[in-house]
Amino acid sequence: MPDNMNQEFAGALLRFRKVDICALVQGDIQFAELAVMKNIPTHCAQGESCLNVQQICEQLNISKPAVSQILNSLEKKGYIVRRISPGDRRRITVQATPEGLRVLEVSTTCYDQALQTLCERFGPGDIATLVTLLERLNQVYCQIKNENRSDDK
Repeated sequence: MPDNMNQEFAGALLRFRKVDICALVQGDIQFAELAVMKNIPTHCAQGESCLNVQQICEQLNISKPAVSQILNSLEKKGYIVRRISPGDRRRITVQATPEGLRVLEVSTTCYDQALQTLCERFGPGDIATLVTLLERLNQVYCQIKNENRSDDK
């Protein structure tokens, strides 16, 4: 691939990284925070124990340090509380506060509307193509990442 194509691709990835659909949503919640918040009440409402950090990592496919940063931010905003699990004192569980549930409801509605508008303007064909290409990009990235890990051993 020519150097300028590499640079264009890198530039496009950087610009895409700045896309934050939650910026279209009123409030102070980030996309990753919204993703975490969307997972929390579902589990707590079903009578199960609230989510723990490891479950959040697995469900959202993000690292423990990233989850910790997100939870710190949500906790500062008063949207979640962390507690020591009564069944396993080594585990920390996460639960949404009443304010967190309120913000989640408002933000989810705004987010869904913003996403719908973006999809309508982009068009179903282009959205389908973009999803396919992004999935392929993720597969290739994961393969390269795994190959590099194998080379390090």
